[in-house]
Formats: sequence, C-alpha cells, structure tokens
Amino acid sequence: MIDFTKYPKTNKSFNGANGSKISIIYQNEKYMLKFPGGAKLNNNMSYSNSSISEYLGSHILQTLGFETQQTILGTYEINNQKN
Repeated sequence: MIDFTKYPKTNKSFNGANGSKISIIYQNEKYMLKFPGGAKLNNNMSYSNSSISEYLGSHILQTLGFETQQTILGTYEINNQKN
C-alpha cells in the first residue's frame, strides 16, 4: 500500500458525513483521502473497514462494466498513528 503521508496537502475542503477527508497532490494530480468515521453509538469503535468496502465495491462494479470512481488503498500517518 502507498504511504500518502509524505505528499503535500492542498487547501481543498470536502463536505459529507462519511468520516474526515483531506486533499493531497499525488503524481501531479489532486487526490482526496478519506478516513473512517467513528461509530455514533459507541465512541470506542470506528468504521475502519469503510475504505476497504468502498474500494472493493468500486472495483467489483468496474469488472462488471460500470463506470465508477477510481480508488487506491493506502495509509496516512496522523499523530504518529497510521490510518
């Protein structure tokens, strides 16, 4: 997996309820990084597999001939912790 930590961030902001998001420059293009949100009913849980589910769903639909978003799995370090 790619470690996106070293790539420069941009000032682009994103809305939405599915976790936090930042924008980086990767291979001379803007990319959105999405981080799993926390569970609303239990603060000790997170939806850490939501990125994997989105990745798998997009790639399965692509193999069936649907046009989908392009997804890449990777890591990003925040406060010395990989996300």
